[in-house]
Amino acid sequence: MDDPFIVYLKNKTSAKFEYKRDISTVVRTDNGYRITFNNGVSYNYGADKVQYHSLVSRREGVCIYENGKLDKRYNTIDNYGRYLIFRDGDSCSYPIENNANIEICDIKRNNGQTESVINYFKEILKKSGGVSFDIQSEEIDSENPNHPTW
Repeated sequence: MDDPFIVYLKNKTSAKFEYKRDISTVVRTDNGYRITFNNGVSYNYGADKVQYHSLVSRREGVCIYENGKLDKRYNTIDNYGRYLIFRDGDSCSYPIENNANIEICDIKRNNGQTESVINYFKEILKKSGGVSFDIQSEEIDSENPNHPTW
């Protein structure tokens, strides 16, 4: 379910913009937009009655945090500029306003390159005789207990 755009249409009675999920095509006209719905019916709307947002980018394999809390349902984000849609396979969220309360992080993957770098440094340590992380305790001079001997 790839949406190249999202559309909000102004409701006639409430005068509020509402997200419409059932739109198949949008064509820009001289006065506004020609909107075709999934059922095949088309209508003309003035530019002041339509908020059209095209897909800017998609990021897959991400962790999504809303207000600092991980949303485990989704792993892909579609960016429409002002709005974001979260996805996981065929399931997706309604558009969410893109703001500072949303943080997107790439999922860290353990790959073979990481393992080979670690093994490389292990080999260097073996060849150099190893590295000791033991910390020697201070020896106390029995004649002067307040003065350690080095």
